[in-house]
Amino acid sequence: MKNLVLWFWVKSLRIKGELPAGANILGFWHQDLLAAFAATKSQKIALQISSSKDGSYASKLAQRFNFKISRGSSSSFSHSVRHLLKAPQDFSIAMAMDGPKGPAKKIKPGVFWLQNKRGRPLYQIKFQYQWSLKLKTWDYFRLPLPFSAVKLSFMDIDTKNDELPSRV
Repeated sequence: MKNLVLWFWVKSLRIKGELPAGANILGFWHQDLLAAFAATKSQKIALQISSSKDGSYASKLAQRFNFKISRGSSSSFSHSVRHLLKAPQDFSIAMAMDGPKGPAKKIKPGVFWLQNKRGRPLYQIKFQYQWSLKLKTWDYFRLPLPFSAVKLSFMDIDTKNDELPSRV
């Protein structure tokens, strides 16, 4: 029942803006998980989701949107992130760049490794909320209110430099 309510909740969000064209690596902050689901709901997406109990809820919700799911976390990097390489070439790969545990807004190395191995552009997806609640969690999780507008934008993260950004 919880997942059905969340599914309707996410479907109610009005996304303003478009994702980059093509099959890419899409990174977002963990706090924006629900907005990321709403923004990608009609895309071909392979997604990494934590193997935690909270991840089970997200996984069930992602299944309702027909996403291909890899369960795991930063601690089981070799299994979960490597498994995403098996996603069909016409699928974008999405993941929370700061992982399931944080620290908040600090990029974990898995997203860069995946971008390098997949050979696709890496974009950070940013969200601006019309109405949302900011929860008192490690990541200050954003809960967009039903039927509110969420504006998305994206920026290319250039990983060709010797120095990779830790915060964006």
